[in-house]
Amino acid sequence: MNFENPNIRQFTFSSTDGSEFDLGSVAIGISETTTDTNPVATIQGFRDGAAVTSAESLDFTASDTQGDAHYTYNETTAGGAYGAIDFQSGYDNVDEVRITFSDVAVLEMDDLVASPAVTNNNPVFENTDPGGLVVDETSTDTTSVIHDVNANDGDSSGTDSVTYSITAGNVDGAFEIDSNNGEIRLADPDALDYEATASYTLTIQADDGESSNNTATQDITISVNDIAPAITTGQVFSVKESDDNSTVLGTVATTGDDPVNYSIKSGNTGNAFTIDDSTGEITLSDTSQLDASVTGTYTLSVQATDGTTPSTENITINVVDDVAPSVTSIAPSGSPGANATSMDFTVTFSESVNNVDAGDFTLTSTGTASGTISAVAGSGDSYTVSVTGISGEGDLRLDLNSGTDIDDGATNARQATPAVRLTALIWSSRASPTSLRRRPTGLIKRVTPLILR
Repeated sequence: MNFENPNIRQFTFSSTDGSEFDLGSVAIGISETTTDTNPVATIQGFRDGAAVTSAESLDFTASDTQGDAHYTYNETTAGGAYGAIDFQSGYDNVDEVRITFSDVAVLEMDDLVASPAVTNNNPVFENTDPGGLVVDETSTDTTSVIHDVNANDGDSSGTDSVTYSITAGNVDGAFEIDSNNGEIRLADPDALDYEATASYTLTIQADDGESSNNTATQDITISVNDIAPAITTGQVFSVKESDDNSTVLGTVATTGDDPVNYSIKSGNTGNAFTIDDSTGEITLSDTSQLDASVTGTYTLSVQATDGTTPSTENITINVVDDVAPSVTSIAPSGSPGANATSMDFTVTFSESVNNVDAGDFTLTSTGTASGTISAVAGSGDSYTVSVTGISGEGDLRLDLNSGTDIDDGATNARQATPAVRLTALIWSSRASPTSLRRRPTGLIKRVTPLILR
């Protein structure tokens, strides 16, 4: 084309029916009617009236390989410059190309290369969201396929002739999709929490790899099944009577949802125990409440909840009697008469004991005072020791022997020889039976309680 009209400021390549084309190259020469010696033009591609390339400025007196319009400069003649423009991929699938000159110009073009654009259709999903897709919040299965997405490239290619990705909705990366075949699986079991996210709507994208009309999306919804925490049945812990406060007895085992809040609903007599509300760890909070002879077993009703559904189960705590009984007091029973020839002593233990008999005690005397331990009666933690045949002058005291077989019924609570001797209250007999009397309070002797094992 050799066009002599000097009034050209813009030249346009366009399809007559608006269809798209691929512009390849053109040989071009211009001469200007002004004194401008640097002919410059701006080139830009459009589709449906919208720009699809950036505007590029070409100086026809110098080669330029930037952008999508590459210019090869050939020569300059009087008033003009000549060369060739090679249009890059940005000028594929356009329906208009505009060349705007900086001044009026005489335009010459040869060897225009253009071809119809190859139309690419968007990928097509061949299956829809089936609905009802569910995964348990406690699932650890990362191998099973939850759903298989199928799509083709929309241009008669087979299924899965695209690549897949999750572009939205995948909170905390809970799921993944195989980019080649569209299989959706669980990726991170720890991300599942019904209370935080009850369902996921994943936006799946299929991409056929072309430069335009290359993607399509589909939403897939996966619901999370709430699994209530379940306390493992038959859990048994133990605590010793000698354990200190804050002693850890164990941790309640649960299956199901995480995190879980724990609480003791009943059975915690005297608030002897506490449970950590977030870990389920049970500790001793008041050791003074422990007495195996009174309460050998606690049955705690423990509740675990995920904030939606609670679970309650009984937890057994056995109290181990590892503390030997001790004698807390030996005192005369009642007020013996001045001429009494017999009297009773009340012996009190720290807990119920067994095997208490007369042979466990001894009367120790001074002067000519004497008496006989004639009987022992009682049960539990209180016994009565009877002394008869009291006569003479001097002191009598009731001692607990060493090496007794008194115990509290626990096989680990005996001691062959007492660590100390417990002395009873002291009584005196002076000159005649009429002088039998209780010694003044200041003469009553008390020693450390006897520890029996």
